[in-house]
Amino acid sequence: MSGDDPSTADDERFDMLWGEWPRWSELYIYTYIKEGQVAENSNLHRIGVGHTFNPDKKLQVKSDYMALWADQNIAKAGFSTDGRFRGHLLTCWLMYTYSPHLRGHLLGEYLIPGDYYTVQDNAVFLRGQVEIIF
Repeated sequence: MSGDDPSTADDERFDMLWGEWPRWSELYIYTYIKEGQVAENSNLHRIGVGHTFNPDKKLQVKSDYMALWADQNIAKAGFSTDGRFRGHLLTCWLMYTYSPHLRGHLLGEYLIPGDYYTVQDNAVFLRGQVEIIF
């Protein structure tokens, strides 16, 4: 997804239109706040691998690794002047079906920032959810 040309006043970033929701990461969408808006997902190249397995009929485990790059360096506050590697992102979902009417999951994400950012603090996101289905 292409980025913005900083030499113009126009916004040329790739527009996801109504697609600005966390498709592959709930943590990483917030890193775009200083670049535009939450979940904008522009100026991005992503390569990833994942694995899903079911250790039990009711339990599913999904894990992913993603390497993230910026199409171009935006060189403004909070970002390096020459780096384009956004970092490593690891995600893991534990999904459990208690019954036909009750299921839940636990999501964990871990981000190791790359040289695209000046702040090198790792980030963690955890969320649990229970759903009642009727």
